[in-house]
Amino acid sequence: MKIKADQMAKFARLMVSNSAPCRRYLNTFAPVAARGESAKDSSWFRRLRSIHEPARLPSTIDKWIAEGAAIKKFHVSGWVYRLRQIRMYPHALEVSQWLENNKIMSNTDRAMHIDLLSKTKGGLVKAERYFNGLKTPEKTAETFGALLNCYCFKCMTGKAVDLVEMMKEFGITPTAWNMNHLLFSHLKVGQPEKVSLLVQLMDDFGFAPDLYTYNHLMVSYADLKDYDGVEKVLEQMSASKVKPNWCTYGTLARIYINAGFYAKATEALESIERMESLHDPGAFKTLITLYGQTNSLSGVYRVWESLKSMPSKVRNECYLSLLIYLAKLGDVDGLEKYFNEWKKSHSKHDMRVYDVILKSYLDRGMLDNAELLSKLLIKKQVKPTFKTLSTYMNFYLKKGQTDIALQHLEQGAAKLKERKYKDWFPDEETVNLFLKSFEGKKDTASAQKFFKIMKGLNCLDSKFSYSDYSLLPSGLVERKTQKVNE
Repeated sequence: MKIKADQMAKFARLMVSNSAPCRRYLNTFAPVAARGESAKDSSWFRRLRSIHEPARLPSTIDKWIAEGAAIKKFHVSGWVYRLRQIRMYPHALEVSQWLENNKIMSNTDRAMHIDLLSKTKGGLVKAERYFNGLKTPEKTAETFGALLNCYCFKCMTGKAVDLVEMMKEFGITPTAWNMNHLLFSHLKVGQPEKVSLLVQLMDDFGFAPDLYTYNHLMVSYADLKDYDGVEKVLEQMSASKVKPNWCTYGTLARIYINAGFYAKATEALESIERMESLHDPGAFKTLITLYGQTNSLSGVYRVWESLKSMPSKVRNECYLSLLIYLAKLGDVDGLEKYFNEWKKSHSKHDMRVYDVILKSYLDRGMLDNAELLSKLLIKKQVKPTFKTLSTYMNFYLKKGQTDIALQHLEQGAAKLKERKYKDWFPDEETVNLFLKSFEGKKDTASAQKFFKIMKGLNCLDSKFSYSDYSLLPSGLVERKTQKVNE
């Protein structure tokens, strides 16, 4: 699925409302009832997860039973849950299939089976086929809910709504979790206008909106540029006695920042700071990020001091957010101070942190410092990220040194081909800088090299020939890479 740049920006806006405390409801299945895991049970599980060929798992369980192992149904259900939890989906599916073959599936097991089918080979088609093949008594709230979750995860909102209608025909009421996930999927596909209608449908089912519903409703009004509607959601929460949490105020602050209402954003952030028993590192990270976006250095430092007063160690992610915004706000002294503090307190070499410092050095023209740090990282065998390479490319392109920038592009292209998934590389800024560097120049060799690399990454319009230099420069601007326009 190709995602446009404006859709990516929308996902970023939604991240606050989907941070750790707010995404718990996205977990479809509750853990197997606590039954005091035995040492033997733990040994069986370790042996199962160590088997490289998932297809061998059902016969392995049969062999253990034949040898006299006292394996109960709850053991096997527990293994399915735990394998899914660590994302060994093919293994989990094979163990789940053992339950199916032995006809000892509960409704929760069937729901898990649907989820696992959607996450493995065959995907959603097999999950749908399995659900459709269930007997009527087996089409329960659990199995309906699992398939609905699959549709929402894939952003198949049409099928999701149709399934909700089918649930009504079966006399099954979707849970608040089901509906909240459906709301979120509509936001992800750019259909905020449908969210309020779905909230009304929740009311028809007989349950009131909860905290997550209100958070999603707030974002839907923001996407529609209806800021009065956003504030009315807060009034509805108050009337319904639903207490906002830090995610709610974080979402509100981000909405105001995107709209340019910085005073209102600050009020929302101060509401988070006034909360009692605020210990979640995610809240402090969000506060640092959003104060940074309002250009409030005092707000960033005030939150940082509050975070440092907590008894637990300051997490790496919080340091990363602090350094990012100290760099953006131009506090060079603070950047160096807390970078050195981070190095002393964190032994892990997080390249994302070094990327912030490298960019700061290059932005200030301190190439020697950047090269010295890069050599140190190479010595420590810390690999550069795509961000590292982009930072260097942008630096050299702005200095007119296209040849060196191309060397970094080649390095990134080689790195990209080694990965199982595609990264957003090179980014739009870098592509535009390359195109600009070709304007007014007769350096067709560099242009040819650039387009050859990009074509190798499948990033060019298939109709474009990189040997057609008559298009330079105006034609190039019209033919940006697919990654930029996706």
